[in-house]
Amino acid sequence: MDVAVTEGPPPPRGEPHYRAEFAGGALKNQVISEAIASLAAVEPLGAQESFRLRLCLDEAIQNAISHGNDSDPLKLVRLLVFRVPEGWEIRIADEGRGFDPGRVPDPRTPEGLEKESGRGILILKEYTHGVRYYDGGRTLVLSLLSRQRVER
Repeated sequence: MDVAVTEGPPPPRGEPHYRAEFAGGALKNQVISEAIASLAAVEPLGAQESFRLRLCLDEAIQNAISHGNDSDPLKLVRLLVFRVPEGWEIRIADEGRGFDPGRVPDPRTPEGLEKESGRGILILKEYTHGVRYYDGGRTLVLSLLSRQRVER
């Protein structure tokens, strides 16, 4: 899939608006709800925006748990949400080996359409305003434009 990857860490953004660090999937839904509530407290989200954000966070965090950390209950997932001038930046980092999203098959091919998985990056690209990987694929950065910028 066509997604940018940078070897180094993402650029510094200062103090995060929301932060969570957890192992495994037991806290995933709670963390997603807290992160969405923290954004909505600053910039109200419509039902569609909230649904899309929940879908993207669920997909990205589950990938970090399952693929990045190989479901190892001792490895952590970190979620950071930053307020940036253009809107929001969401970072999801795992403790895995990393990966090259360019090697992920396109799920829109005839072979991909018949698979039960493999649509995560496509979902992220469709429902956010930017998808980029850092740290060799261990840190995902999603960009979300503020509602005011999208409406212009």
